[in-house]
Amino acid sequence: MDERWKDIPGYKGRYQVSDLGRVRSLDHQVRRVSRAGAEGTRLSPGRILRPGAGYSGHVSVSLGKGNSKGVHALVLNAFVGPPSNGQEALHDNHMPGDNRLENLRWGTRGENIAMDYAAGVRHAGVGVPVVHPYTKEVFASISSAVRRTGVSKYFIRRTWEMALPNVVY
Repeated sequence: MDERWKDIPGYKGRYQVSDLGRVRSLDHQVRRVSRAGAEGTRLSPGRILRPGAGYSGHVSVSLGKGNSKGVHALVLNAFVGPPSNGQEALHDNHMPGDNRLENLRWGTRGENIAMDYAAGVRHAGVGVPVVHPYTKEVFASISSAVRRTGVSKYFIRRTWEMALPNVVY
């Protein structure tokens, strides 16, 4: 199978994305200043960028300093075009790390959630109970703890205790 590459919109001539979900930088000139103050340029060869996985399993790459982009959105933007208003990238096989073009499409948030429920990736019902680390107050779910305390969901997941059934606090 041949891998097709396209320029990433907004980064033409600097970065490309493939239909297999890989991202690469292209050869480019880099400005250099020596310690003595002499200026010049050098050729920086292009390379395949190493992606990083987020908490959700979605993969992103850095397109310059402090500019992280989701690979799924880069693939769709380059090969399909930008999303319509309110659309997001959907993974047809429910694997957020699989960014092949054949596995991606634009859709609504509602479609994304419905697909996940149908595939058994999401489950309805009450969330995992959590316990405040200082007050020992028990919340029915992480979401209810966020609403009541204003603490971020990320921080709660990383630092609070998950309540075990039949345990008295």
